[in-house]
Amino acid sequence: MVVSKQRYSTGLYKKAENRPNTINKLEFVSVKERIPMYSVMDIDGNIIDSSNKPDVPKELIQSTYKNILTINFMDQILYEAQRQGRISFYMTSFGEEAVVGSSLALDKNDVVYSQVSGFF
Repeated sequence: MVVSKQRYSTGLYKKAENRPNTINKLEFVSVKERIPMYSVMDIDGNIIDSSNKPDVPKELIQSTYKNILTINFMDQILYEAQRQGRISFYMTSFGEEAVVGSSLALDKNDVVYSQVSGFF
């Protein structure tokens, strides 16, 4: 089984002119033609402002990133299996990896009511 190295969520931003403007300070902005995107890191992964550096253990960051990659790989495998007729139905979650980070704010006893959006 071959897993593609293609990154589904960042292809649009490879060209500099397609990247949104970024800011490293959270503030309210007036409506503009293009609202800047809040960013802690620059395009090379360097922290822009050290006061924004999160106080998170390295192990937690690594395990979270591993979970994001695992979801992406599993999604690709299951999507390809569905397209080949090996499974009957599969809804992808491409682009929804941020839920992994959001879940870090939950306690083990919290209840999650998940749903599939887009169905009416």
